[in-house]
Amino acid sequence: MTETSPQKTKGEALERLAFTFCKIATLCLLTGPYALPVAASGAALFFALAHFQGHTQTRCLGKHPLLIAAFWIAVVGIWVWRFYSE
Repeated sequence: MTETSPQKTKGEALERLAFTFCKIATLCLLTGPYALPVAASGAALFFALAHFQGHTQTRCLGKHPLLIAAFWIAVVGIWVWRFYSE
């Protein structure tokens, strides 16, 4: 069994974080002013799907996929209300 060096592990973690920001930036570039509701809808959808597939824990701050999905649905609802009430 080989050990990975701590430097490589930290580098991999940083690359994963960078890739996450790359995905966010790409989504923002493609959706423009609609990036928040698109991202929030996707998060809500995939957290809910994960929950119904038996995944009841997450690395996210909320820890419970359905609770997080409900939060993002509320964000989308507030965004839609504010967008159309102007």
